[in-house]
Amino acid sequence: MPKLDDIEYGDVFQIADVYNIPASVTIEVCTQCNMRCKHCYIPDHGNDMLQIDELDDIFRQLRDMGTFEIVLTGGELFVRDDAVDIIKLARNYGFDLIIFSNATLISEDIARALGECYVGMFSTSIYSMDEKIHDGITGINGSLQMTLSGLSLLKKFNIPDIMAFCHRM
Repeated sequence: MPKLDDIEYGDVFQIADVYNIPASVTIEVCTQCNMRCKHCYIPDHGNDMLQIDELDDIFRQLRDMGTFEIVLTGGELFVRDDAVDIIKLARNYGFDLIIFSNATLISEDIARALGECYVGMFSTSIYSMDEKIHDGITGINGSLQMTLSGLSLLKKFNIPDIMAFCHRM
């Protein structure tokens, strides 16, 4: 294991390793989703979700431990009416934020808020540029166009890293 003196300045992940700090934590904030993807690992898209006061407590504890980065995901984060409030709360704790989402529920207001919160990365999946294939996998007609529309709005509001993983089917 490297000693702190051997670590290049700014390598937070090596520093976290030396001090046994969870540098990056993924939080599934809900199980609800507006899609029904054939490969989804969530067996029940019920109303199970962490409440904002529970998330506040989790964020505080992670900040106290020195966590640097939070990944917020679901289900689908943006089925929650308070998704932007959760993102703002996490940013208020100073976390670098990564959002995993299907991007279909991104409105202009949400995209603007993500830009104002300086979300570091937004990640989504595109299963095919053929609508029939993509929509067949998600179980929702029009989902490819909704995803592409959401990504366009994110680009408009200068989200710096938009990662759309295209899967070959």
